[in-house]
Amino acid sequence: MAQARKFSGFNNILQGPPGLEEIIKPLPVHHTGREAISCWQLTEVEKHAVAETGLVWLSVACAQHPPVCVSGLPMMQQHDPEGLPEIYDVNYGLSDDDPEAA
Repeated sequence: MAQARKFSGFNNILQGPPGLEEIIKPLPVHHTGREAISCWQLTEVEKHAVAETGLVWLSVACAQHPPVCVSGLPMMQQHDPEGLPEIYDVNYGLSDDDPEAA
């Protein structure tokens, strides 16, 4: 199953309800007050399945399905220290040397 991961721009970590920590893992998100953007890493099996079928499946734990968006592209821009857009660093948070890495 795909794993949620930290990414450049995340500013909050959502937690599951008490008692479900073994089932619901912390979810790094970029929260704007209107939406919460998360990033997920697919397993090798999932990457091959998506490449073959073009399908991605989504499950949301809720009584009524909220509006969602699924994309293979970053849903936010990354900026350099001067505020200029730059190429999004998809490896952010994956290094063991990164103090903010999951």
